[in-house]
Amino acid sequence: MGDLAEEGQGPLFTSPGNAPVVISASSTAMEPSSKPGQGLDGNHVDKEDHVKHPTSTLETLIHLLRGNIGSGMMAMGDAFRHAGLMVASILTLFLAVVCVHSQHILVNVSDEMQYRTGASFPPDFADAMEASFETGPDRLRKHAKMLRRMVNFFLCVTQLGFCCVYFVFVSTNVQQVLNVYFPPLDLHWLMLIILIPMMASAWIRNLKFIAPLSMVANIAMAAGLAITIYYASRDLPNVSSRRLGPESMLKLPLFLGTTIFAFEGIGLVLPLQNEMRYPKKFSSPFGVLNGGMTMVTLLLLTVGNLGYLQYGDGIKGSISLNLPEQDIMAQCVKVALSFAVMCSYALQFYVPIDILWPSVMKSYGPFKHKVLYEILFRTALVLLTFILAEAIPKLGLFISLVGAISSTALALIFPPLAEIACIMSRPQASENKVPMEMEVTADFDGKRGVELKNAYPSSYIKTKTSGHKYVALSKYRFWLVFAKDIFLILVGAFGFVSGTYSSIVEIIDAFEKGID
Repeated sequence: MGDLAEEGQGPLFTSPGNAPVVISASSTAMEPSSKPGQGLDGNHVDKEDHVKHPTSTLETLIHLLRGNIGSGMMAMGDAFRHAGLMVASILTLFLAVVCVHSQHILVNVSDEMQYRTGASFPPDFADAMEASFETGPDRLRKHAKMLRRMVNFFLCVTQLGFCCVYFVFVSTNVQQVLNVYFPPLDLHWLMLIILIPMMASAWIRNLKFIAPLSMVANIAMAAGLAITIYYASRDLPNVSSRRLGPESMLKLPLFLGTTIFAFEGIGLVLPLQNEMRYPKKFSSPFGVLNGGMTMVTLLLLTVGNLGYLQYGDGIKGSISLNLPEQDIMAQCVKVALSFAVMCSYALQFYVPIDILWPSVMKSYGPFKHKVLYEILFRTALVLLTFILAEAIPKLGLFISLVGAISSTALALIFPPLAEIACIMSRPQASENKVPMEMEVTADFDGKRGVELKNAYPSSYIKTKTSGHKYVALSKYRFWLVFAKDIFLILVGAFGFVSGTYSSIVEIIDAFEKGID
């Protein structure tokens, strides 16, 4: 689904003598390495061997599915209520194509940035965005650092938003089960109780210690989803009893926010590919990304259609909340899903910590008791997600709000921006120019890679054998790709503005009317 063109398979950089060039972290000049395939340190780097324990294709597919199956998928019935069966199905397929295409764009941009900078490892999301502007046209370079900060900001907002949603999801599902056997417990008090295990999981600084819980959570989520689909498919009413389109066009942004939230796995794309034994199998036409997201799309359509068809306008923010409250199996499903989501809290929480804590250390450190301060910082962030969840305990609307604010930007705005910067700065196949000035730092903010400063946009040259790997597009293809990227950005901007506005209006209305 990607549009970035590749021609030839030339080395990362070449000197006039066609020897591959290594960008040294200790100098501002390009130096030829002794032989092809050497990394920044002069050692041979094989992309397929750069991790200690590479994942197989099947393992990567499982990780991709797990990352996209959660509270967003369980909210698809509520999303379909806003758009109607037919319109929602069509728009879900459209958004699936758009979101997966953006993921392919991100993969291709990351690969091209590795090629341009000569890095041993493909850059991550923020690094790729920064590098695309840093090595792009002159007028874009001054915005590279700002773009990196924006990506990291939206990544933090998205992940912390997931954590807020998890508080509401777990508490509402557990509340239904407890109310069957005990006197009704207020949702806010229940969130306070759930805060304890959530806080404890967030204090775990090494992810390997929660790997066993993650495996159990995967099984619980799969079983819970299967049983939920079974309940939703029993004794279905006639399709004519449900709306085929939206009740009001003002409801469509709520659908868009929830659906993009459900598709928001773009943060997983580069880490999953980079951990694979054979990374090229990730984004190939019949690879992990297309295959996995096809399965995710079918599941979203299934849950959305069955949920709205079965429960109509009574569908709740999570389809699990519509399951029979007195049914033992339904209660087990709610507990299993709650456990799975609770175990996922620490995993989602790891991303903002990984982004924010190094900045805190850089600005205020070093600390005498580093671990203690990190635990206090983690505690503050958990309390922030808890307070936001307490303030807006409306699951469906909260999911739509998070999807509109941050998921649209990450999935639909940033990748096309990076692709535009790439295609605007590609050299012609006939060019044979080397940047006259280049300032190099050792890494991207402490991560493997290189950063180009004041370099000629065509920071790699043609080889005698294969030419540029990434060359300028034809005029027709350039404007076609450019128009496509602008369209994606406009779709993302529409979803961002309209979805955020509609979600906030609906939340205010829900509080005024006392709607759950």
